[in-house]
Amino acid sequence: MVYNTAANQNPARWVVLKGKMKPIKKARRMTKNELSVPQRKLLGLMQKVGYGRINNLTVEKGEPVLSTDSSIERDLKLGANDYFPKAGEDFVLKKKMAEFFDQLTEIKDGFIRKIEIRGGLPILLQIEEKIAI
Repeated sequence: MVYNTAANQNPARWVVLKGKMKPIKKARRMTKNELSVPQRKLLGLMQKVGYGRINNLTVEKGEPVLSTDSSIERDLKLGANDYFPKAGEDFVLKKKMAEFFDQLTEIKDGFIRKIEIRGGLPILLQIEEKIAI
């Protein structure tokens, strides 16, 4: 869940993680070669999906872990000719992609039920969290 706040006339974006409100940090400029091997694998999978969803992704120590429970759903956009860089090319990640990997670091250990993907970019995360009783 994302909230907007107007503290000190300076609007910021907030997210609830593990039951606590935290500000969304401004994504730093990041390149593909700076990503870990699991992150690059997930990046490639998102580019392959293009439009659709990745379901049931575990996050361990801020790293994505695909398992036998993980799956993809692809939406075929007819007439689309999206370009994604070739596997070996280095490039600067788009802001949404950098924010996504920053969020994985914030989650640390958790479970993402669904990652909504549009144009090869993550646009929505559905995060499952345990309730502390």
